[in-house]
Amino acid sequence: MATPIGGPPVQDIPPPGGYPKIFYKTRLGNRGPPSWAIWTGAILVVSYGFVQVGRTNTERRFWSDKKREQKLALAPLLQADEDMIWIERQKKALAEEAEIMKHVPRWKVGESVYKTNVTWIPPSVSAYKGE
Repeated sequence: MATPIGGPPVQDIPPPGGYPKIFYKTRLGNRGPPSWAIWTGAILVVSYGFVQVGRTNTERRFWSDKKREQKLALAPLLQADEDMIWIERQKKALAEEAEIMKHVPRWKVGESVYKTNVTWIPPSVSAYKGE
């Protein structure tokens, strides 16, 4: 309490009979669920997680197989397109060779300069793409 101006000092004192008793003893509450309940809950959560992982893997495998099937279905079309491009480049290369070597006697256009008995092996695509 504040001291009034010009009056005697006033001091806070306990009420008559004292303050009420304060209970300071700790009250321990419930200790929580039993261990078997915690283990059961953990096993259920982990089991559910494994089931979800299995379902996700199955779905991922399905879409991966579907994508692979689509690529395999398109492969012949892409190969045919690449073959047509290769034929055009080969024709252009043979025409250029004929133009360059027209003054050389006994030159056969398209014939290998290496006289071996090895059968023809198609060149890799990277050789024609300039890689």
